[in-house]
Amino acid sequence: MRRHILVVLFSVLAALPAGTAAAPPGAGDSKTPSRIIAATVYTDRAMVTREGKATLVPGVQEVIVSHLPAQMQDESVRVSATGIENAKIMEVKVHRMFLDTVSTARIKPLLDRSKALVKHIRELNDRAAVITQQKDFISKIGFASQESIARELKTQRPSVDDYRKLLGFFDSELTRLDEESRAVNDQTTETQQSLQTVQREIREIGGSPEKSEKEITITFDVPRAGPLTLECTYIVPQAGWTPKYDVRAGSSDSIVSLTYAAYVRQNTGEDWKNAKITLSTSHPSLGGAPPELLPWLIGPAERAVGRLEGFVKDAESGEPLPGAQVSLMGRGGNAASDINGFFSFDNLPPGNQEVRATFAGYTSVRAMAIVRPFTATRLDFLLPASSVETGEISLDGSGLQSEEVTTVGERPMVSKNATSAVRILNGVSGPAPAAPPPPPPALFQTATVSSAVTAASFEIPGESSIPSDNANHRVTVMVAPLTATFSHTAAPKLQTDVFFKAAMRNTTDYPLLAGPMSAFVDNSFVSTSRLHAVMPGEPFDAFLGVDNGIHVERKLLSRVVDVSGLFSKTRKTRYEILITAENRKKQAETLSLRESIPVSQDEQVKVQIDLPHPEEAKPDAGGILTWQVRLAPGEKREFRVQYSIEAPTDMNVGGLE
Repeated sequence: MRRHILVVLFSVLAALPAGTAAAPPGAGDSKTPSRIIAATVYTDRAMVTREGKATLVPGVQEVIVSHLPAQMQDESVRVSATGIENAKIMEVKVHRMFLDTVSTARIKPLLDRSKALVKHIRELNDRAAVITQQKDFISKIGFASQESIARELKTQRPSVDDYRKLLGFFDSELTRLDEESRAVNDQTTETQQSLQTVQREIREIGGSPEKSEKEITITFDVPRAGPLTLECTYIVPQAGWTPKYDVRAGSSDSIVSLTYAAYVRQNTGEDWKNAKITLSTSHPSLGGAPPELLPWLIGPAERAVGRLEGFVKDAESGEPLPGAQVSLMGRGGNAASDINGFFSFDNLPPGNQEVRATFAGYTSVRAMAIVRPFTATRLDFLLPASSVETGEISLDGSGLQSEEVTTVGERPMVSKNATSAVRILNGVSGPAPAAPPPPPPALFQTATVSSAVTAASFEIPGESSIPSDNANHRVTVMVAPLTATFSHTAAPKLQTDVFFKAAMRNTTDYPLLAGPMSAFVDNSFVSTSRLHAVMPGEPFDAFLGVDNGIHVERKLLSRVVDVSGLFSKTRKTRYEILITAENRKKQAETLSLRESIPVSQDEQVKVQIDLPHPEEAKPDAGGILTWQVRLAPGEKREFRVQYSIEAPTDMNVGGLE
């Protein structure tokens, strides 16, 4: 006969549910409390490890791990145990348990408060309706009194006191009702504001909670009685971390201090109290960069169209959503995603395009894309599942050329794996490997890094507490001094400001994910920007804000159009541009100056460059000219650009300024 043991794995602070489970003889009938001991946090989910202890007897029996979050991914469950030699895990099953009430301790008081406020608003509305009826009743008495007075005047004349008493009654009662009506209206307004605040808090920590939870049933075949330590790991969404960087530089020092921090957040419904936190870079979302000068493409106007393409996926799992509707707002175009979630629109005119993605059971998302001629713009959508208040999310996205893509959303971080059905447990074969020693003390406690083939993990020293409140909790990954070479860069065609740049190499063992960066120069905050994803050993640039000590101007001196040819007429447009750079500082500075030259996409459209000469600056394949110059203190230098565009007169060349 199978014996059942109920092992309740939950936070130490969580209340034990009432009742006792049926336990085998000798095992005791007490429920074994346990807690979350570790969490590995990915950028869009987390793997949680819980530990509990149970006393088993010989034979086949079940251990139930209960009070698990409803959003737990069933296929991610892993179970291991130590303590009884040659114990076998025969089967692992996951069940969903439906509850009469919400079990989430953090959100339940808010829901109770919301319910009480709604009830109070209804009571106030009922009282307001009664006051309105009383005022109507008094008004009817007034009309009736007028008819009564008219009849009484025929038989007897009312005294002045009679009129005074009647008017006093109306005055006092109407005044009282008006005062009460204003008080009720004020209370209703205040209560509605309180309700809105509570509803915002509910949305902030997870929206509508499910009245359900999950439990794991593990079937053991135990050869002998004894204590068993059980570890259960599973993956939950609504958790993640994002990098945050601080770069501190001095104007007279070539050493830059890089602080690598992480904002950890989770809204899984479970508090991680005194748990070991590890941050993983598995499948990081690469991207983030300062503005770049893009290739300037030209060609026949009738071909100056673009393409918009991308994927529609589930925001939590990253799985594609086939059949999702993608609409071009204001144009009436629609497309349905295929089995891989892919959609595309062809022959779109250049410019800003608002795009909307919808799918049944999900919140629709809107985003802006910039469609450019002769290129494909990438725009991905990650749709969140609908909550109580369905609505629409607007994203301030920017679609760029295919070489540099702005993606709306994130890619899945963790692959799904099936749970083993049978596992041999050698609980007495030896202790677990010892954890690596903590790093030496410093100004900041920093994480230890362990690298795998495709990812790295940052083990935060000590134990951390991350509540399920969807708020950012900062931890320091590392602080490292890096040697930097300082220079300046400018692309005056886009922006005349000159940016201060530090060229460095990642000499640490830590991969740097793309993320926001705050720059400080001489202990003064100067700017915020984004850092590219950088692997160990790779060079990278950190932009430290605008330096007003270097002044750059760009002027279009002339634009001349000539038509030539007797039979086959051609139109040649000549451009002349003057760029000036001035060093207003007391020390010499290095400047990287960039300008774009048009690149023809048609053999009938010819581009000829007269200036600069190739030995001064030569355009790359994308038509980008780059001057690397050293400006002495107070030096002012000119850079001239001359080029012409020649095409048949009957061709309308698209892409020109």
